[in-house]
Amino acid sequence: MQLIKVESGSIGEVQAAVAPVFQHGRVYSKMYVRIIYPLIIFELIFALLLFTQVGKSQRFIFFSLFIFSLSLYMLKFQLYGTVYALTSSRISLFIPISFLLVAWPSLYFFLRQSVEKKAIPIKEFLVHFSPAALFLIFQIGSFLMYPLSEELIYNSFDSVLVPIEQALFILGGFYYGWKILKIRKAVPQKNSSSSVRLRYSIFTAFVFAVTVLLSLMLFSNFFLYKGQVTTLDYHLLWLMFTLFLPWFCYEAWRNREGFMLITSQAYRLSDQKLSALKDNFDQILRDGKTIKDPALGLANIAQLLQVSPREITELIRRAYKSNFYEVVNSSRVEMVKTKLLQSDFDHLTNEAIGQLCGFRSKTTFIKAFRKVTGLTPRQYKENHKVSA
Repeated sequence: MQLIKVESGSIGEVQAAVAPVFQHGRVYSKMYVRIIYPLIIFELIFALLLFTQVGKSQRFIFFSLFIFSLSLYMLKFQLYGTVYALTSSRISLFIPISFLLVAWPSLYFFLRQSVEKKAIPIKEFLVHFSPAALFLIFQIGSFLMYPLSEELIYNSFDSVLVPIEQALFILGGFYYGWKILKIRKAVPQKNSSSSVRLRYSIFTAFVFAVTVLLSLMLFSNFFLYKGQVTTLDYHLLWLMFTLFLPWFCYEAWRNREGFMLITSQAYRLSDQKLSALKDNFDQILRDGKTIKDPALGLANIAQLLQVSPREITELIRRAYKSNFYEVVNSSRVEMVKTKLLQSDFDHLTNEAIGQLCGFRSKTTFIKAFRKVTGLTPRQYKENHKVSA
């Protein structure tokens, strides 16, 4: 890299503080050769493989484009200009392989389809991808015009198309980040797991983090160094891509059909059957004989009611907004409360009464009792003796 004039005064101090981010290429070279370059190749192969595996899914076409565009962008800027570059030919700076402007709209449409579950009209996504298409035409033109293009748009550090592309990418990051954030807020709480909502948050954070980081680096480059620091040395940016893109690839491949997909919750039980099943289950809870068994499990209840264990699970989730053991233990606590106040059971300890009502351990008994009443069995008994 060519030497850059260091300014005097406060600007010079800022230059000195920021300089380490853009320097020490040889120190970073091992990181590129051992980590970044292999991952770039892996991500490109993954994007192509995913495209062929689920090529009929428009949703995954967009996701493949997202991975492919960012990987190509990294590859383009590792071709020339550093001690660890892949080539020594300056013409590689003009090779039109960067589809950076495809990244954010691709991610946006992928996440949007995950919620809406319908195809994007061609006219709509053509509008969003038109800036990338126009920029690609400029890249092809500059490549075909080489070496004349070098004289016109090369400043001894980079092609001037580079900061233009980056500036458009930054604007797109804020725009599509905002739109993806709206999608995240629209993800239905009822029909999606917390892990899916967390992944949407990670995607949103990734968009904004990359956008802000590139904004700061571009700002430092142009306002501190007059654009004379090559973007090849944006090490933090490449490191962020290296950290997140492999995770995106892994998650997508692990669940190729359902990755980030919000599915409607399908119920086995109709409302009528749910109501009837609840009445029968309530009768078992009120009767008390069955729930006194410490070994009672979901399968036992399902057998008694002649339904499947999954239907019992659905009943508990929909009708009681809880889980099986919490419902059963709550009923056991009601039995304990009654017996604690009856003189017929004064000869038994509180723990023995808990075991009599179906609690297998003292810890579970005390925890369930406090959850229902807010008191320990002893406190409950003493309070009611005083009131009596």
